[in-house]
Formats: sequence, C-alpha cells, structure tokens
Amino acid sequence: MIRQLPAVVRPVPADIGEARSLADRLSGDPADWLPDPARRRGPDRWSIALAAGPFHRSVACSVGTAWRTGEEELWRRVSWTPEAEPSDLVPLRAMLPSFDGQVGVRSDADGCALVLRGTYEPPGGVIGAAADATALHAVAAITAARFLDGIIRR
Repeated sequence: MIRQLPAVVRPVPADIGEARSLADRLSGDPADWLPDPARRRGPDRWSIALAAGPFHRSVACSVGTAWRTGEEELWRRVSWTPEAEPSDLVPLRAMLPSFDGQVGVRSDADGCALVLRGTYEPPGGVIGAAADATALHAVAAITAARFLDGIIRR
C-alpha cells in the first residue's frame, strides 16, 4: 500500500541566503547540498544517513536532474532505499520503507522554503499499514523534516 507523504515544508532562515542561491545550489552537484555525510556511490547515487528520533539509518539515495516550474521554484527527483547492514536480523524491506519524490526550493512574499513531497510504501504488509496509519506516518514526516534540515545546514 503506497502512502502519500504530505508535503513537508521547512522555511529557510534569511541568513542562509536567497531562494535563487539555494536553487543554484540544489541544481548543482548533490555533494554540495545532500545532508552530511553524503558518500558518492556512482553517477547520481549516494549513501546518506537519515534520522528518525534517536534512530539513524544509511540509505542508498538517487538524485535526478533539476527542473524549474516557474521563476520561483526548482525541483529535483530524490529517492532512497535502506542499505543492508551486517547487524540486520531480517530483510530491510520487511522493516523500513523506501521513498520516491521530489525536493524543491520555492519562494514567495513570505520568504524561501525547502519542500519534500512524495510517496513511500510502509513495510510489513497489512500489519505495517496499520502501524503506519496509527504512528509510523508521523515518523516518516519527522524523517523528511530532518532530511530538509540537513540540506539547510549545508
């Protein structure tokens, strides 16, 4: 059951820079904007760490080509899947979701913001979908917000 992640919006503090400079950075090399630590794994492929609460997990992240939807918005496709670790007791697909969506920067009269929108599939079949509906959906939103915060800190 694929779930829509409501758009997660993070205002960018004025001291970080203007929307145009943030859009320029986002349209460039992902090494310059993906949250630290980002390790290149191939063309448009990265390994990054995501956090949800006290938990951190490495994910394989793919980054697509940037596109504009107007003068004030720039978007880039981003997706990730959990990476296996030696301590894993069960297959990751049974425990952690993958994500497919877009990261973007937009500006308006109120300022500049980073946005993450997309879909994910809760793991665990029917039981996982029920857990997602009651609690884990909030964890997905927190993870998305921390991903954006990592970009802002760069």
